[in-house]
Amino acid sequence: GRAFSLFDLCRLMIALSDNTATRMIAMLLGVDRINAILRSWGFTVTTFRYETWHPHDPREYAVSSAREMAELLARLDAGRLLSTASTARALG
Repeated sequence: GRAFSLFDLCRLMIALSDNTATRMIAMLLGVDRINAILRSWGFTVTTFRYETWHPHDPREYAVSSAREMAELLARLDAGRLLSTASTARALG
């Protein structure tokens, strides 16, 4: 019954690998929208698949490649992925 901000959910998802927070973000944004954003960034392998609450195989959550993850982090670090304020918060 507690309300969380999107920022709080992102922190829980990233810092604690919180699957409930991940699920809430997926429901809020939508899997199709998340994947459309990834495609618009040029990522062809990285795909968010979070369709079920308890997948049996970790690959059912998402797939990616080392190259695309390195590119994502490089863009974040260089400030080429998010706004200046969002970049500062993400890196913090």
